[in-house]
Amino acid sequence: LKSKPFEHMNDVLKSRSGEIVHAALSNENSESNGLHSPPNIDRQKPTQVTSDVDNKADNVDSVTTKRSSACGSTDENPNGICRFDAVNIGGPGWFNDVFDLSLEFDTALRFKDTPTLSLVPPTSYKRWVPLIDAHGPIKGKVTLHPPPGRTVWTYGIKVAVEEHLLLLESAGSELLCSATIDVAPGQYIEETKSFPFTLPLESLDRDNSSVVGLRESYVGDMLALRHQMVVKIQRPWYTFNVISQVPIFVQRVIPPPSPQHGPIGPNNEEGGPNTVVVIPDCNGRAELSLESDGLDVEGVIKGAMTYVNLNTPISGAHIVIIRTETIGGNMFESVVGEHTFLGESGPGGPSHKVNPPTNYSDSNPNVPVPDEYIASPYVEYRHPEISSTREKECMKGPIICTGQIKVELPLAKVPLTPTMPFLGPEAEGNDGEESEDTVGVRYFLRLILEEMAVAGGMAPSYWNTHEVFFFRSRLSPGNYESE
Repeated sequence: LKSKPFEHMNDVLKSRSGEIVHAALSNENSESNGLHSPPNIDRQKPTQVTSDVDNKADNVDSVTTKRSSACGSTDENPNGICRFDAVNIGGPGWFNDVFDLSLEFDTALRFKDTPTLSLVPPTSYKRWVPLIDAHGPIKGKVTLHPPPGRTVWTYGIKVAVEEHLLLLESAGSELLCSATIDVAPGQYIEETKSFPFTLPLESLDRDNSSVVGLRESYVGDMLALRHQMVVKIQRPWYTFNVISQVPIFVQRVIPPPSPQHGPIGPNNEEGGPNTVVVIPDCNGRAELSLESDGLDVEGVIKGAMTYVNLNTPISGAHIVIIRTETIGGNMFESVVGEHTFLGESGPGGPSHKVNPPTNYSDSNPNVPVPDEYIASPYVEYRHPEISSTREKECMKGPIICTGQIKVELPLAKVPLTPTMPFLGPEAEGNDGEESEDTVGVRYFLRLILEEMAVAGGMAPSYWNTHEVFFFRSRLSPGNYESE
């Protein structure tokens, strides 16, 4: 199905975004008004000049950032977060941050990020970002660099991790959960100084949820689940806090259950297990039996297709993996993987084939003529990094009568994430039932059988689709592009 305007979700996010911005402004004002001047004012010049940010170092362990605009939201990145502290209008440390700060993580793992649906402003975007375990804790250190020869007062240092939901057709983002710790108390900073921190994830303020730790970062076609670290250097009331946003990528390690525990999905249409995909009407019968419907994102789909009493030759057999993004009752499908185990696959694989033509009514061009709509197993949208493979010993076909074909589909190069059926806060506490507000990501496996093409027409096809469930067994630095 093609995406539709997500009017309902837009209204929800606009409303919630207003609440978030209002809360942020209230918190900042209350903190500033409640602060008192330090024993002595900062011993510094009115205008401080800080060193330029080194934007060329994409592969360094230390992430150095500096605020450069009044609002993280720009024409280039409408999803940036506005910061009241960034509205510098003059005064001590107002035109430039009085600190340069760097945030280092106790991990050497990195993941290749994308600017699509980015949470941070363009000045903070890095091609390679730290890879964090969703179960935590997050460890690292904050380093402050005051201007040379100056002593600068700070009321304290806070470090937070935030999880945001972003939609392609909505401005801004929705904060799903966060956790904040105090890293250092108020003090004068006379020279470069580092402050180590350990941020546990058990204290995430996630309402009505059984999820422990962070969810996995996700960047899709219509939505994204993003994470960032926020460092806040608290300053006196007459100036502005120094705030830095650092993007991170989170992976959630939960291995798939053992096949001995049985299928995860519901029974198929004949009452059998979800691991058996049945096509009973292909002028015979075909069954694709899988070892498990709970799969590792870097594993292998193993199984065998048994065909019985085929009285019409089948010339092609394919497995297609379809990713679906559900937003407010609408669904967007994209093909992320395809595997041919019988016959010749054309350029781009089976998902590259066009849908059969459909006759439409003259009075309403959007409504097909009754009894003339032809369903098709081929999905229109292909993921940019789709994986197209063939069986090692692929039969050129055709097949007829009775037999069996073994299938092995490697998943390492397929752009997959763990299945996440519920991402938005509206899904919490609903006992796993979808609603009109559900936001999630699911995957489906489609078996497609094709007869030999008829002269002057398309090859008749038969198919069936079952949901499969993906898990992650280990942290995977890099991604399918870099590997």
